[in-house]
Amino acid sequence: MAVVATYSDSQPRRPSIQSLVDLVSAGMSDVNELILSKAGSNVELIPEIAKHLISSGGKRLRPMLTLACAEMFGYQGDGHVTLAASVEFMHTATLLHDDVVDESDMRRGKLAARKLWGNQASVLVGDYLLGQAFKMMVDVGSLEALHILSSASAVIAEGEVLQLGAAKNITTTEEDYLRVIEAKTAALFAAAAEVGPVIAGQNAAMKQAARTYGMELGYAFQLVDDALDYGGSSADLGKDIGDDFREGKITLPVVLAVARGSEQDRTFWRRCLEGEDIEDGDLEQAIALLKKHDALADTVERARNYGEKGPAGAGNAARGRAQRCHGRCRRLLHLACELIRASYWNAIRNLHLRAAVRAVWAGLGVLPPIRCHKRVGGIASRCLTTRVRMRSTIPGGRFSVPVRYQAHSSPRTGRSRWRPSPTCGQVRRGHRLPVR
Repeated sequence: MAVVATYSDSQPRRPSIQSLVDLVSAGMSDVNELILSKAGSNVELIPEIAKHLISSGGKRLRPMLTLACAEMFGYQGDGHVTLAASVEFMHTATLLHDDVVDESDMRRGKLAARKLWGNQASVLVGDYLLGQAFKMMVDVGSLEALHILSSASAVIAEGEVLQLGAAKNITTTEEDYLRVIEAKTAALFAAAAEVGPVIAGQNAAMKQAARTYGMELGYAFQLVDDALDYGGSSADLGKDIGDDFREGKITLPVVLAVARGSEQDRTFWRRCLEGEDIEDGDLEQAIALLKKHDALADTVERARNYGEKGPAGAGNAARGRAQRCHGRCRRLLHLACELIRASYWNAIRNLHLRAAVRAVWAGLGVLPPIRCHKRVGGIASRCLTTRVRMRSTIPGGRFSVPVRYQAHSSPRTGRSRWRPSPTCGQVRRGHRLPVR
C-alpha cells in the first residue's frame, strides 16, 4: 500500500496555536485552577500582585509545552499539571524581577506591578512564587524533574547577570548575546519540554530530543521578540515599542547593525545605548539603521533556522514512537510546529518572509495530519494492495510511505482483520492507517 499526499499552497493558512490550546485545554484548565490556588496567601498583598500579572493574559506557552510533551508519550496521572503550574510560576517570577531590573513600565498591556506596588513588593512576591514553584515540584515526587527545573532556575539567574554585563556595551558579539538568551529564555523552554518525557518514564534519547526541541524554540521565540521590539506595535506586544532601545539593551538586531555599520553609525549607537543620551527622533533613526543593514530581517531568518532545527530533532528521535502511536504523535508534532510558527508569524509578515514558514515542515521528519480523499485498488492473495490518495489543507509538498496490509483471521470469531505487514520497512506491526 502506498500513501501519496498532495498539498495545495495556493492559500497558506495563518499559523495558530489554537489547535494546541484545544488539545491541552482540559489540562490547562487544571493548571489555571492550581495557579490561582497556589497564588493565595494570608498576606493580602501577595495574591493581589500575583493575580495582577497572572490574569493579565499571556499564551501560557511553557506550561502547554509541558502538558503536550507528557501527553505525547502517553503519561497517565496529574503530575504534568503540577509541573506545568510550577513552570508558569517560575516564568511569572522572572517577569516580576525583570521589570524591576529593566525599569519597565508596561507588562502584557498593563502597568507593570512595580509601577503600582513598587520595586520591593514586586521582587518579594516574585520570590514567593519561586518558593511555591519548588514546593509543587517536590509534590510531584520526581527528583529528576526537580533537578531539571531547579537547574533551569539557576541558569535563568545567570542569564540575567550576563545580560547586565552586556547591557550598554555595543562591543557585544553575536556569540555573547546568544549565550545570554540561551540562559535567560531558552533554558526554561528546554526544561518545560524535557520534564514531559521524564515523568512519562521515557529513555534518555526521548528526553534529549524534547530538551533540544524546547531549546531551539526558546531561541526562536526570543529572537523574534527582539525584532518586534523595533518592528511591532504596542497593542500586539503588550509593551512599549523601543523599550530595549531606551533601556540600553543590546539585542541581536543592534549587534548586527553595529557590526555592519559605519563609524558614524557606531557613534550613534554609542551615544544612545552606552551614553544614555537619547533625543527626539533617535528611535526612528535606530529603526532606519536596522532596516538599512537588514538587521531585523536577518534576526527573523536566524529565528526561522532555529525553528527548523527544533522540530527536526524532535521528529528524528520520535519517529519510532510515531510509528507506534500513529495519529497522536503526528498531531502533537504538528501542533508543536504551529507553536514555533505562531511565535514569529508577525515578524515574518512584517518583513515579507511569509514563505519561510513552510521551511519548518522540511525539518519535521514525520507525516503531518492527513485525511483520506480517494482510494483505488483491491485484494489479492489475502494481501491488501491499494493506493490511497491523501490530501491536507497544510501547504507543503508530496511524499509517499509504502505500507502493505495482510489479512489475519481471529481464532475466536473467524473474521479477518487487516493489519500492516511486519515486513514493511517503514511501518511496524500495530501501526494503523485509515482504509475506507
